[in-house]
Amino acid sequence: MYSKIDITYENNENSEPYGDLIPLMTCKKASNKEYTYEFTKPYSAVITVGGVVGIINKSFAVGDRVKGKMLDNGTVSVRVAEHTKENEKPANPASYQEFLDVPSGNLKLIAE
Repeated sequence: MYSKIDITYENNENSEPYGDLIPLMTCKKASNKEYTYEFTKPYSAVITVGGVVGIINKSFAVGDRVKGKMLDNGTVSVRVAEHTKENEKPANPASYQEFLDVPSGNLKLIAE
């Protein structure tokens, strides 16, 4: 996306506006559509599970398939738990982590 702006020089009374094109950065939102991804490398991360335990190590093996959404920062947000009404409440001991951001280099997109 480009935008035209006018620039004038204050030191010169006879200066004409100078038009120039300046690129503007725009951010796209990640797609809301979930796709199926397959792990191409083993991957582990610590996730929040709530309750007394608090956190656990979540591991994925090569070939594990997950649903996820590609994010703009080079990661895929994969679902690690199903959504429930309990998780819509303010954070509490029963809250848990539903998504995990995995570097896209660990996954491949599976055609559906």
